Amino acid sequence: MKFAHRDVEYDVHALTSEKWEWIAYPKIGVGSKFGGLSGPTEADAKKSARLGIDELLDGKEAAN
Repeated sequence: MKFAHRDVEYDVHALTSEKWEWIAYPKIGVGSKFGGLSGPTEADAKKSARLGIDELLDGKEAAN
């Protein structure tokens, strides 16, 4: 299932019962697909994805 944060889509996948993967899909011109690992819950993975998206977007805004 895909989610969105600050107009960037992301999704999360359970790798094990306590390890989750998240992948963010920025729009063209903003950045490339990126992701990470988190755990032990889906909520933790979503939070990590949102933080990663914030870092990407805030860094882009600061550079402009």
